[in-house]
Amino acid sequence: MPFEDETFDAVISECIVCLVPDKQKALNEKARVLKPGGRVIMHDVISLFTMPEALRSDPALYCGCIGGATSIEEYKAMMEKAGLGEIRVFDFTKQAQKAIMRVISSAAANLEGGGQPRQVLEFVHKGGL
Repeated sequence: MPFEDETFDAVISECIVCLVPDKQKALNEKARVLKPGGRVIMHDVISLFTMPEALRSDPALYCGCIGGATSIEEYKAMMEKAGLGEIRVFDFTKQAQKAIMRVISSAAANLEGGGQPRQVLEFVHKGGL
């Protein structure tokens, strides 16, 4: 990042790290520009398992935040390596699942005949709500 060391009181990222190929470098940069005692706040897509290479290398899944998803344990290890301490995790999985179901239901309702699952996902992906 084009900022001096120890510039910011807080560094916030919203669904960004899952899109960055070198996640460790991104977290190192967050730590570098953070003032001592500052906070990093991240909201990102996580994976409940190690993502198989076939999924990680799929461009559509990567651009859709799925292919680049990382486990909480991997994020914690990278944050610790970057020098970020006192890591706290808040799990919003249930809230996200409800929101996703609302989106999918709305998309299905907008497709003639309800649509097949792949049609619904393509409809959502193309912004058809």
